Amino acid sequence: MKKTKHCNERRKFLCNFCTLSGTAIVAPQLISCSNANVNNKNNNLPKVKVIFALLNDVQNHPDWPNVGYDMRPEMKAVMDALNSNILDVEFLSEKVSYANQMKEIITEDNAKGNIKAYLVMQMNTGISIIDTVVESTEKPILYTLMPYGGDGVWVQRVAKYIRAGNKNFEFMPAIDFKYILKFAGAFSKLNGGNTEDVIKAAHDIRIQLTPATCRAKKREDKLTLLSPEETLKQISGMRILSVQNPIQEDYSKKAKDTFGVDIIVVSMDEINAETGKINIEMARQLAETWKKGADSIKDVTDDTIVESARLYYAMKGLLSKHNAKAITINCLEGVYSKKLCAYPCLGFMQLQDEGLLGICENDMDSTLTMLVFNIMSGRMGYVSDPVLDAPTRSIIYTHCVSTRKLLGQNGPSVPYEIMTHSEDRNGASVRAIAPIGYPVTTLKLNVTRGIMSIHTGTVTGNSRDDRACRTKIIAEVDGDYEKIYNQWDQFIWHRITFFGDFGKDAAAFAEKIGYEVRWEC
Repeated sequence: MKKTKHCNERRKFLCNFCTLSGTAIVAPQLISCSNANVNNKNNNLPKVKVIFALLNDVQNHPDWPNVGYDMRPEMKAVMDALNSNILDVEFLSEKVSYANQMKEIITEDNAKGNIKAYLVMQMNTGISIIDTVVESTEKPILYTLMPYGGDGVWVQRVAKYIRAGNKNFEFMPAIDFKYILKFAGAFSKLNGGNTEDVIKAAHDIRIQLTPATCRAKKREDKLTLLSPEETLKQISGMRILSVQNPIQEDYSKKAKDTFGVDIIVVSMDEINAETGKINIEMARQLAETWKKGADSIKDVTDDTIVESARLYYAMKGLLSKHNAKAITINCLEGVYSKKLCAYPCLGFMQLQDEGLLGICENDMDSTLTMLVFNIMSGRMGYVSDPVLDAPTRSIIYTHCVSTRKLLGQNGPSVPYEIMTHSEDRNGASVRAIAPIGYPVTTLKLNVTRGIMSIHTGTVTGNSRDDRACRTKIIAEVDGDYEKIYNQWDQFIWHRITFFGDFGKDAAAFAEKIGYEVRWEC
């Protein structure tokens, strides 16, 4: 088995904080930052309250970044960096988990009259404290996040408040904290300025920090596409299995009327019964094949991989039984409730390599998107939870599963690693390493509303940051990056990325079926 070298991205992240505040790492994942600048600050400086939106100091539930994640080093580093670098403002902090708690804090701040603005940092995806802040104050609000922490809530709330036109709200996504520190420098406008001055400065800083045009060079990638008419012809009559959650009758009708696709609901009991029929030796043989092909295996037992193989054969059996092309499973609930014997990540990888579709989280919009454009392009899509990074014009497409055949079934297999599922650090999942330089097209259908999002870009790398989902494909996006913030509340978080540059062809398909096209950049 080949060895892969891993870097400690979290330690590097903390190093960035400490470098900015003139301090050093004294032990792995622990920092000691000087508070000299904080203690020497004039008490009459304008005060900004930093709101850390999180459920626990040490995360005790499966969520981004991951169970067991200690937020305290990051929070300390943020405060030390802010107070050591922005000398004409004093930063105070609160950890907030609930809306009522946030309301009480703002009421108290208003009574004292000492807090002039808020910096809200989204630390994980389980809460949306920002809603309470926006609803409760007209003071300046700058909204940012811990990378690979609060991204799911963050992107949707940013889109919501852009759409609402809130005049006291600005935002900045960045992997490297030095850019957040520059963004927070807008609070210096509180010295003699007003809310409008702070928000304009923050907006201007984000624009200045975001490269104006895509700099990545695309590799040649020849791709033969079906016409919209031929795509619809081939899709018609295909079946999708939806495991556990019932699908609304209206949704199923729209899928049938528009695409000719039938959705068949399957219970967890049925998939478990199928799993129980699988020959254990057959599962062990497939598990050995996966292990031999992996560049590395980290914290995953042999028995866990065997259970993943059993689930793969069960899913393939159900697809055959129902004559279906795709299966989507409410996998998180299934595993957390122990209704599933394993995560389906490795099994989905195998199905997709074979030309069948396995899609996470019983996400039917993503499943239909994957199905349509797999048929059109001949390539398998990659479902992800995107993370934004404005200073590099990038999106990091993250998930715990990927096909190894990103360039098509007849293309090369990409390297992969077998790791635990990230949020709960259990089970088995996949980190695929995508080839660099290829153009990509990212899509999402919203069947209920009859709309489709599109953006394109170029793969520039892969991240091995330990936080959040395992596969992290980095792409620099084409077009106007400022538009990328606008649609997340319309299509929710998931997007489906295909290797190949066919955004205009996808738009032609959407127009053929009467869907409105939303170009995201």
